[in-house]
Amino acid sequence: MNFEKRLEFVERQNRQMKFCIIILLSFGTLSFILGLTTNQDIPDVIRARAFQVVSKDGKVLVAIEDTLGLNTGKVGSIVIQNQKGKSIVEIWQTSNGQGAVSTLNENGQYLVKVEATKDGSGAINIFDSNGRNLTQLESQLQKLKSGNLTNSKTSVGYKIISIDDISVGQTRRYNVRVRVGHTLNYSEIKQISEKIIEDFKSKEPHNALSLLFYLPDSDLNGHYTAGMAEWAPFGDWARADEVQTGDYSKHRLSITTGNATGIAPSTPKVTGLSLSLKKRIFYDLVKAQDDGVGDIKAYEIIAKKYKISIEKAKKIAVEGVVNGWPMP
Repeated sequence: MNFEKRLEFVERQNRQMKFCIIILLSFGTLSFILGLTTNQDIPDVIRARAFQVVSKDGKVLVAIEDTLGLNTGKVGSIVIQNQKGKSIVEIWQTSNGQGAVSTLNENGQYLVKVEATKDGSGAINIFDSNGRNLTQLESQLQKLKSGNLTNSKTSVGYKIISIDDISVGQTRRYNVRVRVGHTLNYSEIKQISEKIIEDFKSKEPHNALSLLFYLPDSDLNGHYTAGMAEWAPFGDWARADEVQTGDYSKHRLSITTGNATGIAPSTPKVTGLSLSLKKRIFYDLVKAQDDGVGDIKAYEIIAKKYKISIEKAKKIAVEGVVNGWPMP
């Protein structure tokens, strides 16, 4: 093979090698691009301090941020703004963990604000263009709870402490817990109950009400201690679903005096010990019984601990049950 043929052979191999390298580089580049477009991982969660939607000219229209301005006490906000950069809708969480929504006019002045109160009830505030609060609409149940410490239409002081909605489906039922100053007689229970019922009729249509009355020192989570009443169809709570909500034509008021235990409220009180000490003795006595030592042994343990007689410990137990003192 002469020199010319050898040179031709080397050049041909060089061209083939260049062609292979080009093919390999092209394939590698194509694989890389396809990897970016088809195999790119999509994250499950995107985390940031803020997100913004802007217009073509760069103005913020929607903002999701961790705070609604500095020192506002509003956190976790979603804000919609107009072309002037003024907020027109705000959704946020207050500093105490309640939710709120507001609408504003084109100048950023609040018009309507819907928020939760500190106790978890709802409230709606309506403002004029100058920012004056025209109307505040609280939940009807919240209104029923307030302002009833005493009433000119009743001769007995009372205060609604809680209203529990225990409705089932469309049957509206409420437990109303009321604090009073003494064990109520029949006429007193009737008088207070009728006033509460009338308030409920106008503000919260219902099928049945259970009114539980408690003495000043009673545990509101326990049984009633000053009387109770049921306002229901035919005077029977269990028949609440037999009428339409708001139809009271078949309702009757059923009244029970005394306490839920059936023990006479006039049971003599143990003297010579403070009320706070008797409550503590009662609490420890019930705890000892719950621990499984047995009733007799529990009385012995408490009598020895507080240096009182077993008989006095038993009387304190009765007094605590009658008055609904707190238990473990």
